[in-house]
Amino acid sequence: MVDPDGDVGYERCVAHGVLILAQYALAAENNKERAAKQRLVVQEAVKAFNETYSAHLQAEMVAEQEFAEIAEALPEERKLPYVIDLLFVDPFAPYVLKCSRDAVDCGLAAIVEAVQPTLPEFGDDWVATAQAGQEIVQLLLDSQKDAAKAHKHLDVAKMFMFGVGGAALIAITAGAAAPFVGTAVGATAGLSGAAALLHGLAMIGGGSLAAGGWGMAGGFWILTGTGALVGAAGGSTTAALVSLGAEGARAELMKLQVTFKQVIIPRSKREAADAIATVLLRRDEVRESHHDAAKRNEDDAPAVKALERLGQALTDAATWMARVLEQA
Repeated sequence: MVDPDGDVGYERCVAHGVLILAQYALAAENNKERAAKQRLVVQEAVKAFNETYSAHLQAEMVAEQEFAEIAEALPEERKLPYVIDLLFVDPFAPYVLKCSRDAVDCGLAAIVEAVQPTLPEFGDDWVATAQAGQEIVQLLLDSQKDAAKAHKHLDVAKMFMFGVGGAALIAITAGAAAPFVGTAVGATAGLSGAAALLHGLAMIGGGSLAAGGWGMAGGFWILTGTGALVGAAGGSTTAALVSLGAEGARAELMKLQVTFKQVIIPRSKREAADAIATVLLRRDEVRESHHDAAKRNEDDAPAVKALERLGQALTDAATWMARVLEQA
């Protein structure tokens, strides 16, 4: 299930996790018309998953073995970032389908129970129970809500919509991603080319695959300068952020903020301080781009305004991270 670098294994785990969350939402849906639409989306996604990974998942049945496969494939250091990745996905994207948030959270709690990520609040030897899984999901949800407050002037729902779309548009230029995502996943919806790739990326987790499917999860690509997004945008993390746009970047920054609080700080406060410095460096690079754009465009030109919002997003994230580190 995992290649020598672990990349395909993580990519598959993300896709698998999104399917589990969708199945939980479908099982809890009481509206017959909506359930029929959800079922169609799940069936297409499961078919694509099985064809891509030579798997035999069922469209409406989550077996214990499925959770066991994910737990076995994830090394310890990737477990919590993996859960954080799933915290930010829409299980039915790119389609707009309402679903029970409580049901999705129950699915995420079941995944937590199986993979058993390490959180400082729970210690290294916490007992894997449904209640413990729910408590961890709630802890992460609280962190997510707190992270969102740093960007309170933005419509969070719009942020996630742009996060999926922006990540997909970046990955359209990533040659390694196109065969898997476009052909294997997008084709199941009768799509081709860029439309198939957009559909495929969103179906298996949107930004999670584009930003983290090749080894970086939880928004780490912003700090490290590696990953599919960076390569697709021409080798620059800042270029990737600019290409994502303010809304898409904020979605990834929020994921980074949650990871910062739950993963980076407990591991090393020095590393946490370095992470803040890196985000501020990205902010300064964006400000320089904004300055150059302002010299050549009207002040209210879309490109100028977009860079201004992106710079503010990076400032908001860094300010929040500094506050959390100070309180740690």
